[in-house]
Formats: sequence, C-alpha cells, structure tokens
Amino acid sequence: MTTEITHPTKEQQHKDYIEGLKIYYDFFKHLTTLSTASLLLLATLLEKFFKAPSWTVLIGITFICFFISLVSSVLSMVSVGLALADSGMVEDSRLKFLALGSVGAIGGILCALISLVIFSLRNFYS
Repeated sequence: MTTEITHPTKEQQHKDYIEGLKIYYDFFKHLTTLSTASLLLLATLLEKFFKAPSWTVLIGITFICFFISLVSSVLSMVSVGLALADSGMVEDSRLKFLALGSVGAIGGILCALISLVIFSLRNFYS
C-alpha cells in the first residue's frame, strides 16, 4: 500500500516550494553563523591551548575551509533570496549556482571540522 502525497492546487504547490526555499535560507544562515563563530573562536583560543603545536598546516586548512564555507553560504543565501524575490521562480543557471554553493558550504565546514579534529587529537596526545 503506497500513499502518494499530491498537492491539491498549483497555488499550494507554489507555496510549498517557497517554504522550501525559506528552509534552505535558514540552513545557510546557520552555517554562516557556525563558520564565523568557529573562525573567531579558533583565532582567539588557539594560542592558549597549544603552546608548541605540531601539524600546524591543519590549522591553515581549517581556516581556509571555514572561510570557503562562509563565502559559499553567503552566496547561496543571496541566490535563495533572489529566488524568493522572484516569487520562487528559479532559473537553471541559478539552480546550478545554488547547488555549487551548497557543495562549497557543506564541504567546507566538513573539511574544516575534520582537519580541526585531527589537529586537536594529534596535539592532545603528543
């Protein structure tokens, strides 16, 4: 038994699409906040926790990846904002831009967190 969800009208489908865009916008807003806070905390507290750190190249990678995530999130928010301003009409070129921004935002924060964890583990246990 399969239950298929159908939209009763085109208007309802359009409203659901707009709500989906708003959720994307909020997602990127949260990623922007996380990336910015992580950059600031890392820059502030790094010197206090590690007196003579090893594998410092990982910190550079972490900063770069957080920055990539931050910029990609902001660009994705602009893209979603423009789509919302156009009443949800998204062109193919803007969809590609949004997809690229999503990959950059998510990939950047994941790469940053992985390199930060590796750096931390290496320096805590040495």
